[in-house]
Amino acid sequence: MRAALWLGVVVLVAGLGTGGYFVYQRYKGEKERPGRAPDERAYKLQFNRGMDATNRRDGEQAVAAFTEALRVAPNDTAIADAYNGRGLALHLLKDRPDEALADYNEAVAYNPNHADAFNNRALIYWSKKELGQMLRDAERQIQLVPNHRHAYNTRGLYYLEKKDHDRAVQDFTRATELYPTDATAYNSLGYALILKRQSDDAIGPLNEAILRNSEYLTAYSNRAWAYALAGRFEDALADAEQILQRNSESEEGHHRRGLAHMGLKQWDQALADFDKALKLNPDYAIAYRDRGKLHAAMDKPDLAEADAKRAREKDPAVDALP
Repeated sequence: MRAALWLGVVVLVAGLGTGGYFVYQRYKGEKERPGRAPDERAYKLQFNRGMDATNRRDGEQAVAAFTEALRVAPNDTAIADAYNGRGLALHLLKDRPDEALADYNEAVAYNPNHADAFNNRALIYWSKKELGQMLRDAERQIQLVPNHRHAYNTRGLYYLEKKDHDRAVQDFTRATELYPTDATAYNSLGYALILKRQSDDAIGPLNEAILRNSEYLTAYSNRAWAYALAGRFEDALADAEQILQRNSESEEGHHRRGLAHMGLKQWDQALADFDKALKLNPDYAIAYRDRGKLHAAMDKPDLAEADAKRAREKDPAVDALP
């Protein structure tokens, strides 16, 4: 289920554009500057261009602008912010995580107190399944800024990976308290409650996520799942339709609609949706599992057994999911 949750973890860099990058800080073992002579005015221009391009989701322009900003950065803090900004563009807009990781490493080398860079690096480690490094960075961020708006959401992801759902819920709840306008924190909380098999409790946070971002397809997906688990199949169907209206090729949208149709005993429609989900993603373990349940309900035991076996081959832990 990593893909579903990852879509909800788009982390804006709180340190960008704050003006703090003009304050000179000298650190022990200060590194060489990465470019030509410092030029504060040129740095500000290029840095802001990088920010604007990031907000437009223009990865090429963002990377180019932050690279130019690095060449003229006036001090270590500015260099760290530019590396962090370029890392974000490489990570989220260009899908080049190894290069992004290198930039986040530089950011924390130039500014060991750069909380945002620790958060963003933690998310790279999360995607690489390097969970020890992820936890260290997440906790370093909390140490630096105890009320950082993203810190608890990131650490909550670590606890999800470790299947410590109680601690995940605690951290995601704290994230919603610290940053009540953040849809991703509510989505993460709802997702964790689903995994705790508290689907009724999950619906509230997922409502809050969608209230804050009506185009948040991951939250619709998770809410559809929660509705189906809670036996609210008409509501699950409505959310699945919301997803598929925006993206007809969403494997999760088809899976969620399949669950709704199965709950409504609309076997043929359910089978068509599960088949479509698996066509879109042949490694989608939970779709095999749930299609197996459908085959069992349709009195097709051989097909049910085959799907259950395929589900466990794809993900040995699939039966632990709600």
